[in-house]
Formats: sequence, structure tokens, C-alpha cells
Amino acid sequence: MQGPARPPMIALLLALALPAAAPTGEDELTHRRLVLANTYALEFGVLYPAPSGAIACFLGSDLLPRRDRQGRLWRAALGYQLTLAVGHADLAYAESPRNRSLSGLLTHRHALALLGRGGARSRLFYSVAAGLVFGGTAPIGGDAEARLGRVVGGRPGRRAQAVIGGELRLGARFGGVPLPQFGLFVGVLVF
Repeated sequence: MQGPARPPMIALLLALALPAAAPTGEDELTHRRLVLANTYALEFGVLYPAPSGAIACFLGSDLLPRRDRQGRLWRAALGYQLTLAVGHADLAYAESPRNRSLSGLLTHRHALALLGRGGARSRLFYSVAAGLVFGGTAPIGGDAEARLGRVVGGRPGRRAQAVIGGELRLGARFGGVPLPQFGLFVGVLVF
């Protein structure tokens, strides 16, 4: 004789309470993951000879990976990037009448960013971001940046690896002329 069947609600609760098997192989590429990046940059502006130091933190979620014609995997993530910059390269924003920061030496940027990795052995790192620049609590300008670098260190299967590369940023205070900044960065990428 068979026992009574489980009510559907209990079966649903058991399914939610028991952990699912961890994805492996190609199945891992279909599950979304949290992506983190933390980079440290030295940035040079065109108006002032002294550089700025910047710390950027990215938090996002990966998108569906793609394969190119050679079968190499390209991964990308979309998310939020916060950048804190201190130094003379950002003094162009100090001329904004809305700036209330420390004489223009301190700025913070809030941007929507897309970053990724791909190429041969997934060693190419790329990133683009666009957002607002703040001096204190008021927005004082806008900027866009592009980064290109190399993923170094660690084994290819590990999620956390180091990145190193160069960046180009184009920014302007509201009502001002866009000015470029050039920089070098190093950091950690958890993809």
C-alpha cells in the first residue's frame, strides 16, 4: 500500500529549502553572478601638471556570455561604478560655480558602467562608463571613460584576478569645454 501523497505546498517548501546542485561546466555560463571590480588609478589632466589619484569600485551583474568566431568566450557585466578622486587633474571642475568641495581637489563620480573580459585565454579587460561628477553634494559636471587592460595573475578558472591597464576620460563641468584625462590603473576583478 502506498503512503499518502505530499500536498503540493509541502513539496514546494521542500524544494525551496533544499539547496540546488551547483552549476558546472557550460551550465555555469547561463547563471547570473555578482561582478566586483576595485581599481586604483593615477590620472593626468591637460591643464595642470600634477596628477590625481582615483579609487573606483564597480558592482554589477554579468550578462549572457557570447562566443566569437574563434570560439573564445566574451563576458560582460553591467552595473554601478563609484569613483573617488583627489588631486590636481580634476581642478578643471573647481571652476564650476556649483562646486563646494575642498577647492576642487576632491571629486566623486557616479556612473553606469559596462565592463568585461575576453579574447585569448580571457586576458583582455575592457570597460566603459558614463555619469555625473560631484563636488560635495552638488553635481558639477559629467564625464565618460574608457579602460583597456590585461587580466594578469591567477589561474584561468579563478574568479578573482588582477587587472592592469590604461584609461582615457573625457569630462567637463556644466557649461564648460570637455577636457581629456589619461591614466594608468591596477586593481582586482572578481568575475
